[in-house]
Amino acid sequence: MNYSCPACGSSGFYESHKETILSDNYGGEIQIRIEIRKCDICGFSHEVDDKSRKEAVTKLKKDAVLNIIDYLSENQKSIAGIERALGLPQRTIAKWKNGTSSPSSAAVALFKFIKVFPWLLDVADNDFCYEEGQRIQLKNATDRIIEQIMEEKNFEAFSGNYITIDEEKDSRVITFSNKETTPNDVKKEDEYLAYKEVMEG
Repeated sequence: MNYSCPACGSSGFYESHKETILSDNYGGEIQIRIEIRKCDICGFSHEVDDKSRKEAVTKLKKDAVLNIIDYLSENQKSIAGIERALGLPQRTIAKWKNGTSSPSSAAVALFKFIKVFPWLLDVADNDFCYEEGQRIQLKNATDRIIEQIMEEKNFEAFSGNYITIDEEKDSRVITFSNKETTPNDVKKEDEYLAYKEVMEG
């Protein structure tokens, strides 16, 4: 096949190759060999065939979805439950796993969203009800804040106020105090955001 440089039209070129690593946050890494064609005259270079790159990207995306599904399964989410919540036909995930089909780009993006925000699966399981979705989002945000507080024990926050964990009480109860006073106000989860708003106001 005759070749002419896309930049200058020359027919003179030489071929080489390079090794590169493609990665996905949830699919891992793949090293591929890319063939390069470079013009003798102007030096313009490009990949001869991007088939290996496309195949690697497809595999990374599929591995990402399967890894996320394994993560969800380890966290008490059943395959049937995931398919039901997302409106997937039965055995869709099984087909992805055995290689008879691959997840679409939309499915890959959806599962990555779910990995970052696992509570989205609960929203889907509640038929995407707006009010229920807001409740689920708020509960998960509150839980995450409390987890961070528990990890750091004591830290300064909310315009000079301190938050202290009373480990003898329920893990969802936190005590607020400031520099001038000793801890004396116990705020439960349902008061948390209102109290935060007052402190920042």
